[in-house]
Formats: sequence, structure tokens, C-alpha cells
Amino acid sequence: MTGKIVLRRKLLANGEYPVCIRLSIKDASATYIRISGLSCLEKEWNKEMARYNRNRADQKKLNTILNEAELKVGNIMTELLAHKNFTYKRFKEYYNFKPSDNNVIPFWQNHVNALINQKRYGSAKAYKTYMNSFKKFAPNSISFAEVDHTFVDSYRKYLLKRGLTINGSSSYIIGLRVIYNRFHKLNNLPKIELDWQIKKEETPNRYLSLDELRAFIKFEGGTPSMMFAKDIFLFSFYADGINFYDMALLELKNIVDERIIYQRKTNKTLSIHINPQLKALILKHNNGKYLLPLRNDKIVNPRSDINTRLNTINNNLAKISKALDIPKITTYTARHSVAGLHQRSNVPVERISEILGHSNIRTTKLYLGKLSTNLLDEARNSLYKQI
Repeated sequence: MTGKIVLRRKLLANGEYPVCIRLSIKDASATYIRISGLSCLEKEWNKEMARYNRNRADQKKLNTILNEAELKVGNIMTELLAHKNFTYKRFKEYYNFKPSDNNVIPFWQNHVNALINQKRYGSAKAYKTYMNSFKKFAPNSISFAEVDHTFVDSYRKYLLKRGLTINGSSSYIIGLRVIYNRFHKLNNLPKIELDWQIKKEETPNRYLSLDELRAFIKFEGGTPSMMFAKDIFLFSFYADGINFYDMALLELKNIVDERIIYQRKTNKTLSIHINPQLKALILKHNNGKYLLPLRNDKIVNPRSDINTRLNTINNNLAKISKALDIPKITTYTARHSVAGLHQRSNVPVERISEILGHSNIRTTKLYLGKLSTNLLDEARNSLYKQI
């Protein structure tokens, strides 16, 4: 894929040739974008340098425009290639968004659309949420030039007033910062270094104590949806705190020799022994391709489908928490509980890291090596016997 400035051999009514960006992709016909209405005579063009020559009186001014266009082309190509989403249509959408169109909201919406086209549905949903919040705070006509220190400080205070935590408000400010930086980069504009006031508070991981977990396991009498949510939580717990998204995509083919074998998003392969608790849950809920009824193949967007189910399950877990008079839990509490309860059982941190499928204790693993499957099973069984 290339993008070059050329004098296109297509004679205009004024007797000159248009100055264009020639885009080409392997095995596809080239396409052209006219640069700011520029054109010239053949004798005024330096083909080798792809610039105006001295025969053109305003050579320097016009070549400055071409230099800026070349930088813009490079930035857009880098952006699109990074997301493996280079098409002529996407390039033209980015290129034609002029610096004069410097309202924040339209550019933000363009970014959301780009994420959807790249099938990055989770990111698109997040940035749309941030954008909708921003639209409630600022008028539609707000420009990037108006985003300064005072504006950022006012927006942060607005978010906190609406009940967001410091961490939550920082996520929205980070979203604005990404859009701000993206606009300036794509349009080769200088940007003021702002104090984005991004602050983070440490959030303690919530896990169930043994007494809370026993009460949760004994919980009965809820609605069918609540009892299903309970089973999904327990499946995650007994499967080493498996992430909900990974769990939803587990299929029968992932079962090999009484083990569940699957790959995490980090591409690390995990192996989980199918203990009696997991076996009972699989037999209870499996009715087809997937181990658990958490995925509908008729819905094209898997992340959207799974996120909807996750929200429903977490809402029902909240109802169980209320009924048991314990702090609110989510499916992720199962993962924290696996880690916390193993730690309370004096299981070495390296073994816990292996069980959870983490990959961030790199230095320790260099001299300890990977733990054997049997040792991991011993650690799991030691915990389950206490319940």
C-alpha cells in the first residue's frame, strides 16, 4: 500500500493537470484524491521531487501545502495500518475531515464509527459512552481550540458531581484526551500540553470469605435467572476464576481427557481439571455446541451478545448479594475469590499465578520454572476441600 503525491494525467478545463494523492493497494486499481484544488502546467512540475518547480511563481507557498499533505498522508496510513483496516473509503474519510471542521463531537463520532468498522465493538461502546457524557456537558459546537486547562478541570468536576468515582471520571478524561491527541496528529496541528488531571485510586480486590462462599453455595429460592447466575459464578470459581468472555466461548471440543483446554486473550493455553463440581454444572447446562448457554451464534457480534448476558448475570448476582446481606458481587468476584482464598491457604504466589493464567510474574518464573499440572491440581483440590 502506498500514497504518493503525483501530477495526474487528466487535463482540466483550465489546461492544467490536477495535483493529487495517488493511493494504491496490491491487486486493486489506484484511486486519487485532489489536494486542495491544486493544479499546474506540466512545465511547472518536478516529477522526481513531486513538487512545484521554479517555473511556478508561488512555488514555495504551494510546496508548503504539499509538505503538509504528505505528513497527513503518512499519519493516516500509520493509523489505519496499525488497526489493519486500510481501505480507500476509510482513508478518504480521515483525509477529508478538515482542520476547519474542528468541532469535537463530529470528530469523536467519526472515531466511534471507525472502531465499529474495525469490529472493535468493545472499544466503540466505551468511546460512545464517553462521547454521550461529553455531549451532556458541552455544547455541540465546542471546538478543539476551546479544550484547555480550565475546560478539562470543569469537566472533571462535572463528572465527580454526577457521582462518578475518581477512577471512573479519569476514564472519561482519558477518552477525551485520546480524541484530542488523535485530532491534532491526523491534521498535523500543534497541540498544547494540557494537564489532564488523571488520577487513580487503588481499588482493593473484593473476594468472598469462606463463610460468604459457603452461604452463597447454599443459597436457594431465587428466581430461575438468579439461580442460573449463581451457577455461572460457581463455574467460574471452580474453573480457576475463568474470565466470563472466555467461559462464554468454551465449546465441547475444549474438553480433552477430562480437562478443559482453552486459550486466554494473551494467547496463553490453560488446562483445567474437570472436578466433580464443574462436571455437575456442565451436565446441568450444556445443550449443544457451547459448554454453557451464554452465546447465541445468530447474533453476529459476539462481544455485544456476551456483554448483554454478562450485565444480566451481574444484575442477578447483585440480587443474591442483597438477599445474603453481603457486599455486591459480580462474575469477576469469582476470580478474585480464587486468588484471595488460595492466598489465605498459604499457596505460593507463583502457583496462584499459574492457576489464574497470569503472565506478569516473569522474573520469578525464570528461576522457578512452570509448575506441573499435578501440583496445580493439588492446590485447587486443597481449596475445594475446605468448602
